[in-house]
Amino acid sequence: MTYRIRPLGSLPWPSGLGKHGSRYGNLEHELRALLGDDDFWDPEAHRRALVSADPDYRRIVLTELAQLPWSADLADSVDTATALARSSPLLNQPLESERPWLDWAAPHRADYPVWAWLTNGVNASDTLIGDGRHRLTYLRYHRPPEHEVLVRIET
Repeated sequence: MTYRIRPLGSLPWPSGLGKHGSRYGNLEHELRALLGDDDFWDPEAHRRALVSADPDYRRIVLTELAQLPWSADLADSVDTATALARSSPLLNQPLESERPWLDWAAPHRADYPVWAWLTNGVNASDTLIGDGRHRLTYLRYHRPPEHEVLVRIET
């Protein structure tokens, strides 16, 4: 794994935005109704909906995700975490485990939203989002595609 800073526009798009039986259930239900079952799982359909400024997609995503506890300070926390990560000697270095990164990030635990992004923000590969697809989608509505964020890249 490697922690890197990447532009939002370079990150993969989600394949679906829901989790059965959880607080994301209404989001999934509404997006399935809007996109259809096939397009709900298609990352390109989510990209098109956001890039084309589809008002129904925007309304659904922002209404549902704004109700989650992390939404209020997500954008500022991501920006702070990204700025802090720029000073890390571990940035862009291949790591065999996350332990060195967690140890480096430990002094920032007092600011939980920042620490949470430093240690468990977006986990991705070049083509898939492993964790953070809801937060990444919400963030894309609050920052332009060229905006840089800290990402954990799985290799």
